[in-house]
Amino acid sequence: MKDWVSPSRGIACTTRPKELTRWIMNGRYDRRGNEPRFDNDELANFGKAFGLWWTSLKRSCSKSGRGRKGNGWGTLNTSGKNGWLSIVVCLKWWGMGLGEHREEALGGIWRQSIQDVQFTLDELISFNHNVAAP
Repeated sequence: MKDWVSPSRGIACTTRPKELTRWIMNGRYDRRGNEPRFDNDELANFGKAFGLWWTSLKRSCSKSGRGRKGNGWGTLNTSGKNGWLSIVVCLKWWGMGLGEHREEALGGIWRQSIQDVQFTLDELISFNHNVAAP
């Protein structure tokens, strides 16, 4: 919908996982081997860090009077390379790190996170379609 145009302001980065910050600073996919590799402890910590960041992103929308019932969705209504791509790539890394252990407890948290992100993105797309409609 936004043709990947980079906005003047991206998704909040104050509680963003450090692995994502490193990936962005190193040119995202432009550099081979730029994706993180996790051992079990690091993967659990990454899942927690993503959860904190995601929760803070949703909370910032509701605090600003925006969101599902508001008028703009705040920082989640953004495009560009540091927008939703950053959220999706974190879920990808988390899932890849789980590997064959996706059916264990941490995999359940990962799947719930995917469902929440998908629901939120669907709502945001619906909101933008309604705003764009004449």
